[in-house]
Amino acid sequence: MLPRLVCKFPCLHEYATHVLGQSGGTFEFKGPLFSGMDIIATSDPLNFQHITTTHFTNYPKGQASRDIFHDVLGDGIINSDFDLWKFQRRMFQLSTRQHTFNFHSFVAKSLHQNLLNHFLPFLHHATQTQIQDITTTFPLRRNIKNLIFIFRSV
Repeated sequence: MLPRLVCKFPCLHEYATHVLGQSGGTFEFKGPLFSGMDIIATSDPLNFQHITTTHFTNYPKGQASRDIFHDVLGDGIINSDFDLWKFQRRMFQLSTRQHTFNFHSFVAKSLHQNLLNHFLPFLHHATQTQIQDITTTFPLRRNIKNLIFIFRSV
């Protein structure tokens, strides 16, 4: 599987979509022996719900994952386990259920503000390579931090 994956690297997203479609939505990738690179990928909504909410405690990320992603994700809901995750999830659900909090409006305002304050000024001084880089990473860098990390732990 690994050589095929390397050959398909330029169109990895399309290839992953094809493999997931052919395998019924869930695919197990077996890496080289003793490499620790075995991965399960899923696009099935029921499996995703099972992993991310229903039985979240069965799938801990572990300290190694938290160390790797801490600089980008901090101790936010995506990078936390167990009690911290439950607390952050509860707080996020409470905040989105309030009548005064309109989630769609928040997303639209956040995106508009980031485009005006960060993206458009950047375009005035950027090279073509920088523009290609920022257009692929802009949504991840700005919107995920604004939406997911509302409740950062201290």
